[in-house]
Amino acid sequence: MNNQNQPQKVGQRHQLWTSRAVALFFTLFLLSESTIANVKGYGLEIAQQTVSAPSVPLSADKQQRYQDAVKLFEEAQELQKKGTKEGYQQAIEKYQQALKIVQELGLRQKEVEILVYIGVAYNSISEKETALNYLQQALDKTQGLKPLYKASILGYIILIYSDMGRLDDAINSFKQAELIFLQQTKIEPDELGLLASFYKSIATVYNRKGEPEKAFSYLDKALKIYRDTLKSLDGEASVLEDIGFIHFLRGETSKAFEKYNQALAIFQKISNLPAQSQILSHIASLHRKMGEYQQAIKHLYKAQKLLERVEGTLSQQGFIVSNIADVYAISGDYKAAIPYYQQAVNLYYKSGDTNLTLFAYVNISNMYKFSGEYQKALEYLNKGSSLSVKNKDGQALILQQNASIYILQSDYQNALEEYNKALDIQRSIPRPTSEADTLKQIGLLYKSLGDYQSSINHYTKALDIYKKIGNKPQQAIVHGLIASVYDASKNSDEALKSYEQALLLLNKEDYQSEILTLRNMVRTYNSLKNYPKALETAQRALSLSKGKGKNEEFKSLNILAEVYDSNGNYQKALETYQTILPYFRQAGLRFDEADILNQIGRTYTLSNQYQLAINTYNEELKLRRVFKNGTDEADVLYSIAKNQRQLKNLETALTNIDSAIKIVENIRTNVQNPDLRTSYFATVQNYYKFKINLLMELHKKDPSKGYNAIAIETSEASRARGLVELLTEARANIRKGANPELLAQEKRLQDLINAKEKIRLEIINSEKIKNPVLKANADKLQTEIDELLNQQKQLETKIRQSNPKYANLKYPQPLKLAQIQQQLDKDSLLLQYSLGEERSFLWVVSPTSLDTYELPKKSEIDKASINLFCLISQNSSKPPSATGKENPCQDTKNIKTRQIDLAAEELSKLVLAPVKDKLGKKRLVVVTDGALQYIPFAALADLTAQSTSQRGKEKKNQLDNKPKDNRGGGLIPEIDNLPPATNSNYQPLFINHEIVNLPSASTIAI
Repeated sequence: MNNQNQPQKVGQRHQLWTSRAVALFFTLFLLSESTIANVKGYGLEIAQQTVSAPSVPLSADKQQRYQDAVKLFEEAQELQKKGTKEGYQQAIEKYQQALKIVQELGLRQKEVEILVYIGVAYNSISEKETALNYLQQALDKTQGLKPLYKASILGYIILIYSDMGRLDDAINSFKQAELIFLQQTKIEPDELGLLASFYKSIATVYNRKGEPEKAFSYLDKALKIYRDTLKSLDGEASVLEDIGFIHFLRGETSKAFEKYNQALAIFQKISNLPAQSQILSHIASLHRKMGEYQQAIKHLYKAQKLLERVEGTLSQQGFIVSNIADVYAISGDYKAAIPYYQQAVNLYYKSGDTNLTLFAYVNISNMYKFSGEYQKALEYLNKGSSLSVKNKDGQALILQQNASIYILQSDYQNALEEYNKALDIQRSIPRPTSEADTLKQIGLLYKSLGDYQSSINHYTKALDIYKKIGNKPQQAIVHGLIASVYDASKNSDEALKSYEQALLLLNKEDYQSEILTLRNMVRTYNSLKNYPKALETAQRALSLSKGKGKNEEFKSLNILAEVYDSNGNYQKALETYQTILPYFRQAGLRFDEADILNQIGRTYTLSNQYQLAINTYNEELKLRRVFKNGTDEADVLYSIAKNQRQLKNLETALTNIDSAIKIVENIRTNVQNPDLRTSYFATVQNYYKFKINLLMELHKKDPSKGYNAIAIETSEASRARGLVELLTEARANIRKGANPELLAQEKRLQDLINAKEKIRLEIINSEKIKNPVLKANADKLQTEIDELLNQQKQLETKIRQSNPKYANLKYPQPLKLAQIQQQLDKDSLLLQYSLGEERSFLWVVSPTSLDTYELPKKSEIDKASINLFCLISQNSSKPPSATGKENPCQDTKNIKTRQIDLAAEELSKLVLAPVKDKLGKKRLVVVTDGALQYIPFAALADLTAQSTSQRGKEKKNQLDNKPKDNRGGGLIPEIDNLPPATNSNYQPLFINHEIVNLPSASTIAI
């Protein structure tokens, strides 16, 4: 076939299917990472080639059959020229018919060649597993053929593995191919071209693995072959392009520009239009990274015009217009980006590339998502979903995207379910890197819900995957994510250790990850009040950001401003924030704009400029409402309320905190897993504490309006909801009527947990624990049990959902004051505590009255409570609130007195002194808070103690009928096991009072 008078085709570099060149055609496909998304279009080159004669003599009849095969092959090539999915599918049918003929004729070499073409065609329409299947068939039939046949097939397999993210498989295939070359006594020039293409390909793989030095090493070898031996301008330029791309990834913009311009000059010299287009696209990416958006669009338009002159470049044109859309998206102009993404959809669809079509739909969905139009976003995900029927990777991607939208809508339960579906798919393929990515997203979700241990568990699973596949950059990222969980749980020391691990794993070229890690470390140092170290780290991040684009630089400036803020240098912080804000606004980066406004508002608050803070927070609130993220909106309302309180606008503050609480209540009810509901609710307790303080302030201002009653009802709402729900579900017996298969699965899980726990206990409770192997087994069993318990929690959620009873379950609301009073008799008093950072409160409720008292702040009461706890437990355990290895019971600074009677009296004076004359001998129903929950309330000193003689006569009877602490849990020893008192005047409360401990007053009614 003569191609001289045809329009230029993509990468027209070699003749395929003629003599030795048949073994070299894969050179066309071994491209850099920057072009890997476009390799499907290169299958068209195969359609331009002539067919060589059979390698063995044929009879007349067989010769005719062979000519039939040739005709079918040529028809397939013509069909491939369309560059559409339909064209490739029709071509595959023709190839299959030709394959059958050459198999009948026993022409194994031709069979291998056609199998390869079929694999190429399947890859062109994104059916990579099928492509690999055909290529493997071809590989298996190369025995007895020239060794470089096998090498060439391995070359294309390397490319597909790389495209699929199976980097270790790609490296193994390269090693097989390289061995074939090393075993050759002489390598011909065109064979050297194939070797150079292998070097380019493996450089791509090593770069993706985070080993750029190895990548440069292989690219240097390829450049030497193309430039010095083959004198191939085309090959030389392609290597320069790849080198430029790695410099781009390393943030070395000047070196990247230099290599790209060298490559562009060569491609212009040889009139390679597609290659010129691609280089212009790379240069546009550099401008985009530097925040030079107009320059980026200008270069992309040039690239698009060049491709329009080239036949069969639909996918590549789609890639260019998608890049134009990316520029608009990054600059925040989502509306302008959508038409370009739609153009990309049309081009990809015409080319037959369903994968890229799906990605384009996801991009459109993201534009609507970022604009807060979540329904529209879901509609485009549904369109993408229709293309993923045979594409499990695509199905998992759609599920992940659905989950991200649910999170923005604060619908955490549905998000978790979508992520778990994605995990199931990714594990079934299997696709370890995608699985790890989903695990990271689940870890972030659990962190948002306050379930820090589950968050770390999921991050650790992702880390294990990255360790297994040897991906150090991702390991570093996960260590940073784990550190962020430690930060959130106030474990700053562990956070810093994890950040340091992340830095050790990073390559010096990965400046973006290093800058991000340093920024996060700054926040940790701030929380530790280590401002010199925070400032040093922030300046280091800023220095690294210089020359890496305005976006990086301004984000590092933002971190520096946070240091000024934390250190009390509010004016300097505000000046820095005000420098950053216009850039984010001009660039259209609205999420960043909202974050900066939040920080400015915080700084105004800290510097006592409350009205300016409110004005700034109101600007932020408008943006948060556009994003429709309930969690962030509630947080802004809370901040506004705090500033309004400072300005004595108490009623307005109350309205705003009520709005915030309403939002978080709605979020909580959407989470069906009770453990997650509880952990999430714990993250928003500060809203309720603030409202209680506000109400009590209003009560002090005007006692006639009943604000104190609303305050105790708020206290009930903050602690009762989860308990009421759990008790209601227990009574409803949600397992009755649930899916039998789920119940059977639950039983199997429980049996498995019991069996593993039995074996583990046998090891740890015997001499076996001294055996290192058995100890390791016990540790492994504990890990497995933890995983099974996590599965059990997820299964319980499914059981709830499968039961119609659960869907219709009506939860009682926390009790109002009047309802609480109805539950009390005349001989009972309710003592309900709420401990706050500024002050604490006690409500004393009888059937007919409500009295309120202000108590010392939480820190004082907690310290006295922990002191008493340590004495009661005889330092054998530590308070449940203690984190890490520290035990306050063993720290002499925390123990004010070593005498239990004095400790009990000290705590009683803090929490009972104002009401001692109201107690009489009544039954006390006690609802505690903070560290008060750790001690048996009955052990507190009775501040209205009777005489010693009277007390002695009654003590025995009281002890014989001693009421028990009703909280359970086994944390607190029995009261008759208390260490002896030294003060003869010490009289515990239980002598004169029956004590009923409750987690919430509302539980009385359940």
